[in-house]
This record gives sequence, C-alpha cells and structure tokens, in this order.
Amino acid sequence: MIDSAEQLKLFHLCTRGKDNGPIYFSDADYLKSLDITGICSSSLKINVEAYCLMSNHIHWVLAAYDKKDIEKFALRFKKIYSLYLNRQYSLKGFFKRVDNTIKEIDSIPYFKNCIAYVLRNPVESGMVKNADQYLWSSYRFYFSDNFYPEGTRPATSFRKRPLMDLLGTHIDLTSSKLMISKEGNVHPCSFLDIPLVRSVFDNSLENLVKYVMKVDYFTMEYDMLFSGRMRLPDYQVLKIASDIAAEWFKKCLDALDIRERLKLVKVLKSRCGANGAQISRVLSLDRNVVSEIMRR
Repeated sequence: MIDSAEQLKLFHLCTRGKDNGPIYFSDADYLKSLDITGICSSSLKINVEAYCLMSNHIHWVLAAYDKKDIEKFALRFKKIYSLYLNRQYSLKGFFKRVDNTIKEIDSIPYFKNCIAYVLRNPVESGMVKNADQYLWSSYRFYFSDNFYPEGTRPATSFRKRPLMDLLGTHIDLTSSKLMISKEGNVHPCSFLDIPLVRSVFDNSLENLVKYVMKVDYFTMEYDMLFSGRMRLPDYQVLKIASDIAAEWFKKCLDALDIRERLKLVKVLKSRCGANGAQISRVLSLDRNVVSEIMRR
C-alpha cells in the first residue's frame, strides 16, 4: 500500500474470463483471488480502494502513480491466477487474448459513483438482495468494528520461505503490511485503503449505503464499456447486429446477404469496439475480408 496520496491517480479496472465464461469454481478460488490481489497490490505499491469478484468478471478500484502500474497489476494478477487454475483444474491459457478495461477516474463524484457501481454488481446480477450480503466484495469491511479475527498474523511475523509457500508466490512479502488469517489467506482489510473510502463518504455508512442503492448502474456500465474500451462479449455484439439488420434491411441477421453483412463491419467496430476476429464470428464473414474493410 502507498503511504502518501501525493500525485496518485484513481482507476477502475475490470477483467473477464475467456469467452466471458466463469472465473471461479469454488470458494477456495475466490479466496485465492483475494490472496493474489493482496500480493499484486503490495508488490507493485498500488492501493486497493474497492473490489468485487463476480462469477465471470472482476472489478477493482485502484490508486497508482500511472496507468502503466495498473496494467502491470492486471498482467501479474492474471499470470498468477492462471497458474493456480492450471494446477487446480488443468485449465491452460485461461486469460489468453482477454482484454482488460482500465478507466481513469477524474473526479471525487465519479470516484464515489464508481465504488457504488462496483459494490452494486451482485445486486444487479440477482445474486443477493443487498450489497452487504455478498461475501466477495469489499463492501462489508469499510465500517467493520473488528477488522481482524483472532489468530490473524502480520506478514512480518513469518519467515520468507514459509510465507512464500503459504501464499503460493515467489515474491517476498515479509516486509509488507499484509495480515494473514489463521487459515493462511490474506485478509482484505490489510490491502484495502479503508480510510480514503470512508472519508469520501463522509465517514458515514449511511452515505455509502445511499450511494450503492441509488447509483445509476446502467449509465456507469455504458460509460465503462465505451469510454474504457472494454470489448463486448459476442452475444451482445450479435444482439446489436441483429437490431441494426432489422432497422436497416427489415431482415433478421441470418437472412442478410454478403453485401449487407459487409455494410455492418465498420458499424460494429465503431459502436461496439469489436475487433476483426469478433466481427467475423458474429457476421459469419471471412476474417481477411473483414480486416481489409476495417483498414479502409
């Protein structure tokens, strides 16, 4: 964690699983993901303001000196978690060709809305009724009276090799501020920047609850998708292409001829941020033909 907030920038980072599929298969996977968040934030000197681990994607709100630091965080997280998934489930190349979305947060109001949006994800997905019921977000830690359960130890109390083995990393964390539970996991409160989040919500749980309940979720989602350049999954691009086909040609997408499909290539690129491979899949067009049109 960075001790000084001078010149820090805030970012919203999101990453997804391959083909928008699941990232987690057990509670142990979620716990490992939190361990890795602690490892990456501590080793790269990045502050974690908020997080939410969803079944097929992850949100973090992070503070760093530069966007490149956030890119390093995403790369390191995915590398370590991919190795874990390979060991546990023989899943190889889990994040291969999976884009990250990184959006800089340029104001305190947007920062508050971004945290609220991240914490509201499980509610919008129908997983819980209230955000405080979800186990895998940072929501419940900001105003907790008892951060660390009995038996939690500071990383500084471990010897280097035993701590590396316990967390499954080659990074020496014995000088970090991480706290390790008696079960051997990194406790989220030890890498969360709780004082900053508390302060922007006026040190009031009621204000945090209010923001999470009232945040304009779909506007934030749209803003993240397009301003943050997060590529839409195929099924959403397919839906957009189908709507355009009905509006322009009065046909379903499957009924379009080649010329009509080719007219949609640049539209899907501009509206969805889709690349050539995705457009060729959605429109059932030759990849080389799509690439040629996109270069014009």
